[in-house]
Amino acid sequence: MGLQREQRGDDEQVDLPAARFEEPAANGVWAVAPTPRAIVCFWHTERLPTGGFSSCSPVLPWPSSDPREKSLSRTLYYLFDPLCGWCYGAGAAVAALAGSDAVDLELLPSGLFQDEGARPLDAAFAAYAWANDQRIERLTGQPFSRRYREEVLANRTQRFDSGPATLALTAVNLTAPGSEVEALKVIQHARYVEGQDVTQQAVLCEALRSLGLTDAAQRMQASDDTLRAAAKARIHEARALMRRVGAQGVPTFVLDSEVGPQLLPAGAVHSDPQAFLDRLTASPA
Repeated sequence: MGLQREQRGDDEQVDLPAARFEEPAANGVWAVAPTPRAIVCFWHTERLPTGGFSSCSPVLPWPSSDPREKSLSRTLYYLFDPLCGWCYGAGAAVAALAGSDAVDLELLPSGLFQDEGARPLDAAFAAYAWANDQRIERLTGQPFSRRYREEVLANRTQRFDSGPATLALTAVNLTAPGSEVEALKVIQHARYVEGQDVTQQAVLCEALRSLGLTDAAQRMQASDDTLRAAAKARIHEARALMRRVGAQGVPTFVLDSEVGPQLLPAGAVHSDPQAFLDRLTASPA
């Protein structure tokens, strides 16, 4: 078995077997993903039943506070998937960032769970998802209801496919971009709390109408080639940005700057979203 290089917060480096995963501790642990380059993933990294990984972020320093080195545009890219439980868990941080004057938050869906990433909601995957959801709820306080477990995870006719939700959010991005964070929140609430099937167009259109986003609902209802091309372009942009900064999963936050995009360490996004926000907004512009 090959070795991966693990770097902890104190810069200590140790060799570890590739693809080793550990249970979380109160202060977080690290897990190394089997990739050609040495990266470190925060403890919420998950190995999916399919063998892939649901969330993984290389450990990088916060952007420099030296004014000689730093002049930021303050655009913060949030890379996510609407069916990613850990992205739902990051909701408090995302909402705070959307309401902050310190950054311009731009959402980029990654397409992680659509097309080749979509799959049936079979019993094994549902059990895995529910166990993972409980960890997210314990850490973040975000609720996963019994209704969600019974009417979404237990529904064998429903697919795990984020494509329709990504289309709905793209419709919002085209018609009312300032409302996309709120639309994402409503879609996530519909799934994880109300137990609705957000792979269904009618459910998504109703969610948009509940926010007064009638133009977006109409675009979603039509789901024409223009909307699909726009969604595809956003996913392409997200994936290109992830490759550029070395991100391996979602949720991921990338801060744009004159020296190029910088991947932010996101360890506090779930455990202490206010600390993440404070650290980000404390960085000089």
